[in-house]
Amino acid sequence: GRRPDPAVGRMSSIQVPGGSAEN
Repeated sequence: GRRPDPAVGRMSSIQVPGGSAEN
């Protein structure tokens, strides 16, 4: 997503607020 947040999910395939889709 926008930011690398382990609480949301760093390995998310979708872009979520707080999650990093790049990782």
